[in-house]
Amino acid sequence: MRLTTKLSALLSGLALAVLASTVLPLYWAEEAHLLEQREARQFAELQQFGRVCGDSLREGDAAARLGFLKTFILFAEPKTVAWALFADERGGILLHSDFLHGDRSQGGRAVSGLEMGRALSARSGLRQRLRAPGRELDLLSAPVYDVSAPEGKKRLGTAFIAYDHDALAAASARLQRESLSRVLQASWLGLALGLLLAFLLGRALIRPIEALGGGARRIAEGRLDTRIAEARSDELGDLARDFNVMAARLAEVDELKDAFLAQITHDLRSPLSAIVTCVDTLALGALGGVTPEQAKCLGVAASNADYLGSLIGDMLDLSRMEAGRLELSPSRVDLGELAQAVLGLLRPKAEEYGVLLDAAGVREGATVWADEQALKRVLVNLVSNALKFTPPGGRVSIAHSVVDGQDRAAVSDTGIGVPADKLGTLFKKFTQIPETKDKVRPARGTGLGLAICKQLVEAHGGRVGAESEYRKGAVFFFTLPREGSQEALKPESRGAGVN
Repeated sequence: MRLTTKLSALLSGLALAVLASTVLPLYWAEEAHLLEQREARQFAELQQFGRVCGDSLREGDAAARLGFLKTFILFAEPKTVAWALFADERGGILLHSDFLHGDRSQGGRAVSGLEMGRALSARSGLRQRLRAPGRELDLLSAPVYDVSAPEGKKRLGTAFIAYDHDALAAASARLQRESLSRVLQASWLGLALGLLLAFLLGRALIRPIEALGGGARRIAEGRLDTRIAEARSDELGDLARDFNVMAARLAEVDELKDAFLAQITHDLRSPLSAIVTCVDTLALGALGGVTPEQAKCLGVAASNADYLGSLIGDMLDLSRMEAGRLELSPSRVDLGELAQAVLGLLRPKAEEYGVLLDAAGVREGATVWADEQALKRVLVNLVSNALKFTPPGGRVSIAHSVVDGQDRAAVSDTGIGVPADKLGTLFKKFTQIPETKDKVRPARGTGLGLAICKQLVEAHGGRVGAESEYRKGAVFFFTLPREGSQEALKPESRGAGVN
């Protein structure tokens, strides 16, 4: 799992935990608040009902209390008020909600029942549960006093309001659902913002790490001029600065290594030339006759001197290429003619190995935009490399095609191939693959041929690559930009851009 995903998941989980720990207590607190608010509102309604009834009783205005009761029932929560009444100090019913429907049968009757009797004798408000046929009621009652009487508080009667318990519960549940909906909406909004912030924070942290990873990969590819942005002032910025210091130091070491290599190979060429001259002179008998054993030793010395000369030459050439001192003069090159020339040059070696050479995959008249000598060297190196690892009876072929607007040349063989995990190392300097070395025939190589091919092709603005299935052959290919394309090398261009 990617670090961005892990960080986003972690922050999202924390956001969910915070929301859950906030929403649930908030929901329970809302439930308790709604219950408390409902009870306070019911007692306030009861007190107001009792006050209106007491005032109307003192003033002898029965219509006033009846009008208030009508208004109260009309604006109450639907189906929540079962009935309401006002009884005098002896329990006789003076006002009943049935009066609103024209039923005055309750008028003058005395209230009955244990709960009603308890309310008539109580000196303060009561809340009781009253069981009625088919339902339960919340019965609220409060005494009504005439505080203006000369003798002090005089009880005028008792006000009653009965609420349907199930209807109240349903109304409260509806309010809670509405409240929960609002809370959930706010929670989802908060979660969405949390996820967005988690993603942005993750990207803010991951981007510098990805930049460091990309820089490390480019350094591993040999691009030691790689630098990454170090504008941050936090630990990641410190890491970026340390990375750039490391890259600069690696570049310095690489330059010192190349300079040393160029100098030492240059210094080796002169004494090696003298050794070759002396060996040739002795072998020719210019200084006297040599025995067969001496001639054999001189042959071994000459062979190794040739190998050292080739190695030194390749190292010097590669040093010039890496230093940007390679001169290229591109032109239209007939690839068919050049391929035949390369095969003619290497055919004696191919016949010695029992390997067939062909360029049937290059159509007649096919041309590419390249420096002819550099291109010839690339083909010679690739075909020579293929011959080393192709057993007798095998075949090495050169082919040409146009892919994605670029010329593509390929050298394929039916040899031992390359393990898939080693393909990425083929074009590095001094590379030898243990799985293929000396498996077909003893072959001496400098390990620089493919690296030189890579430098030459990239100097043209192209790229090299290899495809292989181990023990089933290999294909080494390179691409060249076509004349007039943005990547194509100009005729007067030099290799200053070669890395």
